[in-house]
Amino acid sequence: MKRNGIIILLAAMLAMSGCSLREAVPENVKNKWDKILAVLNETDTPSETEKTESPAKPEDNNEAAEVPELPVKPEITEPEVTEPVPAVDYEAVYKPLLDEFVKIASGEYDFDTVDEHEIPEGGTALLEGNGWGSSDNMLWESGYMFRDLSGDGVPELVIGSADGGYAGYRTVIYAIYTIADNQPLFVLDGVYRNIYYLMKDGRIFNQGSAGAAYSISAIYELSENGQELICHDYWFTYVIGDDYEDFGCWHNTVGEMNPEVSEELDMTLDEFWTMDEQFLDQTAVLGLTSFGEYIGAEKPAYKADPTVSAVYADKYIGEYDEYTIDISEYAAKVVFTTDGTVRDFKLIALTVMSINDEGEVSFAFDDLYEYGELTPERGLAVMMNLPETIPFYGISYTDGTGNTRIFSVNLSGYDGSVYLAEIGGVG
Repeated sequence: MKRNGIIILLAAMLAMSGCSLREAVPENVKNKWDKILAVLNETDTPSETEKTESPAKPEDNNEAAEVPELPVKPEITEPEVTEPVPAVDYEAVYKPLLDEFVKIASGEYDFDTVDEHEIPEGGTALLEGNGWGSSDNMLWESGYMFRDLSGDGVPELVIGSADGGYAGYRTVIYAIYTIADNQPLFVLDGVYRNIYYLMKDGRIFNQGSAGAAYSISAIYELSENGQELICHDYWFTYVIGDDYEDFGCWHNTVGEMNPEVSEELDMTLDEFWTMDEQFLDQTAVLGLTSFGEYIGAEKPAYKADPTVSAVYADKYIGEYDEYTIDISEYAAKVVFTTDGTVRDFKLIALTVMSINDEGEVSFAFDDLYEYGELTPERGLAVMMNLPETIPFYGISYTDGTGNTRIFSVNLSGYDGSVYLAEIGGVG
């Protein structure tokens, strides 16, 4: 113990003399020297007064300063390289389907032997438009377009009439497809008694019939993914009772012709048909690419068997030129329109020459007005008198085969509509 005390005292004295004395001791003593200094530093603690008056600088204090713990940085790894998701080539997806519709339009199907399941969904409407025949006319009268109807970024394939179809001057939708899992997915088809039109606001108008007493006027839109129809409004007529003489009108939003899930309306049949016509007026004329263009076929200069129609001017939504024959109080404005350009279009006056035992009438006719070419893009509106019995006026034109066709302009005694009837003549 005494020896240890002497060593400590000596070390203290040496420390007071300066730490440079450490350099004077042999190398084998330096480690002991450092241990002695460490003991002295631990016991030689400054008083509280000394701490207040002269705080030690961190570098003067042998005790290590506390270092705040730093957050551990995540391990840096190279980002995983992923291949970009390729956009769907929708034209390539739809191409096999389009090729099948071209076969229908060009009459390549043998309808005596083909299984109906071999016809693509939506093809029935195109077959109806073609009269279930094999006419090249449908290559130019029907066609397709790609348009994103649902707004999900996937263009739908719309098959329809390129010339107005059933409606004459409106675009009828024969079928709509979308894409799911890189495959065409059938959405709807519109046949003769269940027609669809695209409205100008993007909704879809459905005009249908389940018989003389059962008519449908409905508004739909496609779901967000474009894969189904969502019904907004569904109006329909229905028989009241068992005598088929009293009819009512109903409405629902479920898309069913069922009075039990519908609200009966205080609406007359005339009001129903007025509403239906108002919806038709909101339908769009679509700029379809014809199937003839799709396959690069050469379009004939004139359609072999064009259809010329007559409709009251307030029912026609296209542009037209005007001509006046009659301005009497019974005169009406009638628009003549065609689904294929015709030559030598004329207005003629009819005179009855004879009526045989079968009631067939023979007419003489005189030219009243020579219009020239009548095209699908522009009609001819004529102010004329429409008697309910024997017609006063008619039209004539040259079809694509060079034949002259003559029609009388008639007033229906059933519903007051105007229609054309082909006649012979001696003039």
